[in-house]
Amino acid sequence: MRLGKWGVIGGLVLAFLVGAAALVSAAETLDLVFLVDESGSLCYSGPTPQPPGNVAVEVDGFISALNEVIAPWVSAGGTARIAVVSFGRTVIQRIGLTDVATNKAAIVAALNAIKSSPTCGSTNLGGAVNLARVLLDDAPADSKRVINLATNGAATTGPSFQNACTDARDAGYEIWAIGIGDADAAALQSCTANPARYFYVATVAEFASAEETKLAAIAPTPPPPGPGPGPGPGPTPTPTDGNGITVDYKGTLLDAVADLLDLTNDLLNEARKSLFESLVKVKDWKVEAQATLETCLKYQPAEGYLPCAGKAAFLVGSADKEKQTTFKGLTTVHESLQDLQAEVTDLIMEIEQASLDEEIGQTIADALTKKTVKDEKGNDRPYAPLLVLMVLLSEKNIYLVEMDKLLEQANEYESEALAWLTTAMTTCGNNLDCQKKAIKEALGPLKSSIKLIRQVEKYVWAIKDNIKTIKAWLCGFQQLVIRAPLILPGEGERAFICPWCLPPLVAAAAELRTFSQPGVIRFAAFGGAVQGMRVRVFNLSGRAVFDSGMVAGNMLSWRTYGVANGVYLYIIEATTAAGTTQSEVRKVAVVR
Repeated sequence: MRLGKWGVIGGLVLAFLVGAAALVSAAETLDLVFLVDESGSLCYSGPTPQPPGNVAVEVDGFISALNEVIAPWVSAGGTARIAVVSFGRTVIQRIGLTDVATNKAAIVAALNAIKSSPTCGSTNLGGAVNLARVLLDDAPADSKRVINLATNGAATTGPSFQNACTDARDAGYEIWAIGIGDADAAALQSCTANPARYFYVATVAEFASAEETKLAAIAPTPPPPGPGPGPGPGPTPTPTDGNGITVDYKGTLLDAVADLLDLTNDLLNEARKSLFESLVKVKDWKVEAQATLETCLKYQPAEGYLPCAGKAAFLVGSADKEKQTTFKGLTTVHESLQDLQAEVTDLIMEIEQASLDEEIGQTIADALTKKTVKDEKGNDRPYAPLLVLMVLLSEKNIYLVEMDKLLEQANEYESEALAWLTTAMTTCGNNLDCQKKAIKEALGPLKSSIKLIRQVEKYVWAIKDNIKTIKAWLCGFQQLVIRAPLILPGEGERAFICPWCLPPLVAAAAELRTFSQPGVIRFAAFGGAVQGMRVRVFNLSGRAVFDSGMVAGNMLSWRTYGVANGVYLYIIEATTAAGTTQSEVRKVAVVR
């Protein structure tokens, strides 16, 4: 069993941190500098304690977060530029600010280069932050400029780390950090100057998850820009009685949106494989057939036109067979969209019922399912995430119907082209003029078929982009649910599972600690004449899995036999003569 370091406010490594920072709107630009630790403590650790060691794991975490968080954010309408700086005994600019939309591959290559040539040695944190500040100085003043730091140690060389952090913050740049293992938590928290911007992971293996969560807090997925059904989920409502969700129902909603996101990811994969990849083959074979016939007509090979006609007929026939895969893919995607639409419809009805059952407040229920806004003409348009999804899903079905029509028309042109090619190969015999005329006649419908396939290809691109938009709106739904406060039934209080909205701590006279041994996690409070304590443990969906109630004394245990492996969240309260001290949300991993 591994425990996160006690005393780290940002130790919560999961999606509850989304929304901790000011949201980046779709119209804003995010300029982000990755500061990657390649010092000796990471270089010479890991399964094989030799370079690159755990530096490779750290780099892979940055790449995963780029792909899973920033790239979808850009696809959904955001603009992001990323620079990469590595630091060990020296500080190296691996790549300057580079646009993610047009050159993500170059950013990934710059990150991967760190794995092949880490500098190792000491830890020059101050030099890294100073270089990041210089890079951000060249970014537009109206962009959101962020230094994104990861390290497992303390500053051991170079200029003053804290002075560098102060200079960067004074310049208006945000600093976000992840401390790994034995990192200097106090120095990193001081550098960020904001508890919500500091994260902690016990091992580098947990880094990727933490980095994805951190980037999601820096740049939550925005809704699509420009014309559309609505501008997106918008800011989190101020918590009121109508905004709360019970513990169990929050878990139910998060499970539901996770299932919908899985369906959407499957849909994207299906669209890519059975539609896009299949359609590219169809188009390429037809284009090659066209080029074969045109070359034949231009140069009239000595062996005559029959070999050209035969090759073109083979290519068109192959395209026709592959198009059957496209048709099947079209049917599969259509059915998947209908399934997704049915799931969203069911979820809307379930939320309506849950609001009647007082499992979710009416305000947040309407924000998820009913809310509309006025457009520039004064007309209502969807604004609630699930309402927008219903509109988007209906549009996708229209696209699919149009694609089906275009493919059928392409089939007719292909049949005509094949008929002429067959005439060239059979009816014409050895008559070269007849063969030439038949090939010319085949070119017309073949070109028309290619034109239609290219129209279908544009629809496929639009569908892929719109499925990503659906995913963005699902993420908007997820964020609204995550940021809604919990209502604990029977207690008459709200439990906020996020460090930025915890009630203020009463003068903390008690020091709270955690210990572990096989099958048991012990929680203790020392100092200040502790009179009693209470521990609540939640899973990552926000569901309570353990509540000790207020217990007399300064120590209690959570027996984890029968508890599933995984990461859990907990809050400790300790009562002293000075009042009640409540910890921020912490994490603990149950591992056997």
